[in-house]
Amino acid sequence: MYLIFSLSLQCEKYCMMSVPIKYFLSLFLILTTGLSSVYGQQITRDQLLKLFYQANTAVKENNYQAAVDAYTEIIKRSPGLPDPYLQLGNLYAGRTDDAAALKKACICYLTYIKLKPESSQVPLLENKVKDLQGKIDALETSLASATKEDTIQQQEMVKKEKIVVVVPAVASDIQEPQKDTAAVDTDSLLVTDTIPSVSVPVRQIAAPDLRLSGRWVSEKLGENGREFWIVDVKSLQDKMEMSLADFSYVLKVGNWKHKVSSVAIAFNENNDTLVFDFYSEKEKTADVDQKNILEDFGMIVSNLFDTGMERISEFTNRSNNSVGHDVDTLSMSVSDSSASVVDSVAVVNPKILYVSEFRLRYDGYKLSGFYLDQIVERTGKDERVLSAVSEPCEFIPAPVDYQGFTYNGLSESVKSSKRELRELLNQKMKESGSSTSALNDVACMYASGIGIRKNMKMAVAYFMEASVKNNLFGMLNMAQLYRDGLGVEKDVEKARELYHRAYNSGYTDAMVFCGDTYLEDAADTVSDYQNALACYQKAVLKRCPFAAYRLGWLYREGLGVEQNIEKAWEYYQQALVMQYPDAMTDVGIMYRDGNMTEKDYDKAYDYLLKAAQKGNARAMFELSQMYLKGIGVKPDFKTAKEWQYRFMEANDVVIEGFNTIKSKVKTILYPKSE
Repeated sequence: MYLIFSLSLQCEKYCMMSVPIKYFLSLFLILTTGLSSVYGQQITRDQLLKLFYQANTAVKENNYQAAVDAYTEIIKRSPGLPDPYLQLGNLYAGRTDDAAALKKACICYLTYIKLKPESSQVPLLENKVKDLQGKIDALETSLASATKEDTIQQQEMVKKEKIVVVVPAVASDIQEPQKDTAAVDTDSLLVTDTIPSVSVPVRQIAAPDLRLSGRWVSEKLGENGREFWIVDVKSLQDKMEMSLADFSYVLKVGNWKHKVSSVAIAFNENNDTLVFDFYSEKEKTADVDQKNILEDFGMIVSNLFDTGMERISEFTNRSNNSVGHDVDTLSMSVSDSSASVVDSVAVVNPKILYVSEFRLRYDGYKLSGFYLDQIVERTGKDERVLSAVSEPCEFIPAPVDYQGFTYNGLSESVKSSKRELRELLNQKMKESGSSTSALNDVACMYASGIGIRKNMKMAVAYFMEASVKNNLFGMLNMAQLYRDGLGVEKDVEKARELYHRAYNSGYTDAMVFCGDTYLEDAADTVSDYQNALACYQKAVLKRCPFAAYRLGWLYREGLGVEQNIEKAWEYYQQALVMQYPDAMTDVGIMYRDGNMTEKDYDKAYDYLLKAAQKGNARAMFELSQMYLKGIGVKPDFKTAKEWQYRFMEANDVVIEGFNTIKSKVKTILYPKSE
């Protein structure tokens, strides 16, 4: 059985900004459906390096679209990284004859500036945004002039042929193009190119299905681990109804008030697809603060850069191949603005329509398939798709009284003001006069806001002093600051020098970190896979499990080397012998999914459990998914959520950087756990 339901959110967007780029930015502020960071799906460093490799390769091969796709995927998976915005902006800025691309370039540059205001490139980028704005204005003025001329010509042709084409506004208004058989005042009608008609599917009330009755939660998670979608299905006497639970995370995104009502479930004309339609209204205030826009940009998936009906077409093809049904009426009724030209309708107070459509198959336990997120701008009778993003999704049955998962992490105020932590900071500051280790610990406390408010300037000063005095942790932390450009100007060469010093001091993992810097594709560096490989191999000779793991991953993915599964497996086994948790996690996933080896759920579970017991957060998450979906184990919702909590607790880094006081800080903050 297949299941489809749609959540539609409609709001009126009032925009008082006349500058096109501000209009474009203000649009992104209100895009909230499906845009939250998803816990449990954060990108790992390995995955990030792989995407950088793909982007770098595409740039070298002058493959514009592949490079854009790679960088946008990096932004989607890790929105806090500044460099990908700069690189993506440079790609878009190269499309000098495309106003939409130039707008995207401006968004990327402004976001980079927001994330990295201390960069020396900020003044150059601010001037570049101004230059691009001028080009955008010129292109749009030229396009508007050409469009108006084309519209006049089309109107004249229609008058002569007495043909009227009506643009459908919503699903229920869809009409076939009509030929006028009587005298018609064509000047009063909206004229456009012929739009293919879309038939309205016949819907029949669905009979009750007790298998679907109850509460369902999505595997997609929002902030604090809350399930993004929580829905209730009821089997009534002669029909079924679905409602969206008030504690679904989707209703908590942004400062919007939602009004959602239950709806009856109906079959489509094929009698095998269930259709659910939810409607909600949101209102936006007139004033838009650009600072808030840029702060919220990190929550926006990169796919929202891409607009047009091709996204819907892509979803339709994929869904039809796997499910075999037509796209719901509402999603297919939306027309691309490029297909219609309106001469007499002013763009005033456009409305934004949000649509989330789910196509799900019931397998006897869970619902799985795809969902399509759409954002549509409606101005009068004209509609255009601003975004259409499709992704796989699953819904899991939950206890009927389940009210959603929540992980309450420590607030910044608690970490900065707790008396015991302030005392620890004072103690370490006294010791710092004679102890380089204390110097580094104080720096970590300043950088993490432990016992005091965060202060990166003070953190850098202490890290720098500890590093100069040859403290190992100080070197590693200072190298990371140079590597990422945190509190200091980014300088990869200085980072590598410090990694080499740490390696020579006996810390073999430092050479792996150094190798990673050659794989990262930043705005001012070019990936060097041979040097990266040399660093990993140098560390492997010192029996470094991290290096063996990294080489296994490198040969498995074929990044900078010829893909060699056998060699990859050998390196993974070396890391396993040395009990490296990340290797255990990867091998466990391989056994579970049958990747590089035969499926073996028992081995998969054993490796993941061992890694989780060593504190590996990824292993904890994978175990939660196995119990949640019943992969290799009996489904157990309670156990799944327990592992999810442990995952989020392990992933919640209280104090960052290499230091000697992590356990002391944990004891103060979690006294009952010790």
